[in-house]
Amino acid sequence: MKRLFFVIAAVVVCCMASCVGSAGRSHPDLPRRLRGIEPKDGSLPQPVFDLGRTTLRIHFMGDFDKYIGSDPIRLIRNTMFEGQQMLTGVVDASTGVLEFVYDQYGSENVVFMGQLPEVMWVAPGETADIYMDAATAEQWRRYLASYNPDDLPPPHIVAEGRYADLNMLYNDTYNSFYGDLWENAEIRSSFPDGQYAAALLREYRTLADSLTRRTDLPQMIRELDLAELRIQLMDGLCNSVSHRINLYRAENDYNVTQLPEFKPLDDVYIAEICTLFDISDASLALTEYRSYADVATVYDWRRVQPGLAGPLADIYTFGNSANDAKNNRLTAETLSEVESLANPFYGRMLRSMQEAAQLAVAEAEGLVQKNPDVPVEKLFDTMIAPYHGKVVVADFWNTWCGPCRASIAAIEPLKSDELHSDDLVWLYLANHTSPLGTYMQMIPGIAGVHYRLDEAAWRYLCDEQFHIDGIPAYVLVRRNGAYELRNDLHDHKALTCELKRLLAE
Repeated sequence: MKRLFFVIAAVVVCCMASCVGSAGRSHPDLPRRLRGIEPKDGSLPQPVFDLGRTTLRIHFMGDFDKYIGSDPIRLIRNTMFEGQQMLTGVVDASTGVLEFVYDQYGSENVVFMGQLPEVMWVAPGETADIYMDAATAEQWRRYLASYNPDDLPPPHIVAEGRYADLNMLYNDTYNSFYGDLWENAEIRSSFPDGQYAAALLREYRTLADSLTRRTDLPQMIRELDLAELRIQLMDGLCNSVSHRINLYRAENDYNVTQLPEFKPLDDVYIAEICTLFDISDASLALTEYRSYADVATVYDWRRVQPGLAGPLADIYTFGNSANDAKNNRLTAETLSEVESLANPFYGRMLRSMQEAAQLAVAEAEGLVQKNPDVPVEKLFDTMIAPYHGKVVVADFWNTWCGPCRASIAAIEPLKSDELHSDDLVWLYLANHTSPLGTYMQMIPGIAGVHYRLDEAAWRYLCDEQFHIDGIPAYVLVRRNGAYELRNDLHDHKALTCELKRLLAE
């Protein structure tokens, strides 16, 4: 049923897009050189394995003050090697331009966090300009309220940059491969290895054949969808243990105290992928929903394709070294080994990441509290003890959590406005899955008391003391020291009201 819905919905939306044509490309605010421009179809462009300082400029045409205003706009970078990174900015009131400048490693895509529908691919080191009608924001809000295809905004995007054609074609069709391949295949966690692999492979062949025969899609978008599907298949087979664990949790309504022992699939089941498509095709790194690096680091694909070269093999060679570099613990020996790879990009990337981490640590020195030397059972009480008589918000978060970062960005202005109070303490708890460099770069902009917990402390607080099933999560501490997890306060208005009430007690 999911597959049928995907095909029907994509056809309906694609037909709608073709009916409205390119109305946004004749906007009077569009630079003259771009008016009437149409994207050129063709093969999916290749990713860029390089690093550089990227400038992304989003030009809002029309009445941007009415439709966009001065509210913060948040975008998520789906990076090749750093997970999800959030960008936050406001539109320049004089120009209508939202600009971001950041360091980038490899090609990536950038998506709006619910405020606008567009998805943009960006190459490292380039200046990419995106033009869109500001009224798209209002149309998108209307669509989110109804989910009626008739309310979808027509294509208003004009792009300049390496991926200009891809960006325009993708946003014209509003189409991509949604859903998880292993969910579509109706797999159970208890399936024997052979049945598990066969179900994924069978579903892949069905969907790939359907996509190949889609004449209503531009070639570039069809190839992008196929690349997404292929990454999902590779991920589903080489990461079978984590997917089976997730399936098992879902099958038991996430009420799980003990997990069965799942083992990785034998190479014989994974090897069949090599008969279906070229696993060394670098365009796989352009996919929107799955991380190419995650697939490349967890499994040595040379085991099923001897002689494999290129990004897939190289990324496996340095494995989790990117994480080590961002945590400032990359050894000189590892760096030397990576710098000897055929592609010099990887060595340059790791060196740049580690230098950025070292700089961030130096600049943020003293902002992270030393973890109390007490048993984990007394940890939380010890951390809040200095603030007895005040109201404390304990925010459980991590740098890689998009909703966490969005929530923090939304709350930060309130601390100096309606929630400004000497009797209100913001306590931020993260763990070591937040890369040290990224963490240290972020916390100077987050007013509060910061702790970076080890795995044992984090697990005790989340699993045993507060039973947190996802982040961000908030524990509120009253003036008398009583505290509780408040899952009802993800809405910022509700959080604000509750904090004002507690401060008034």
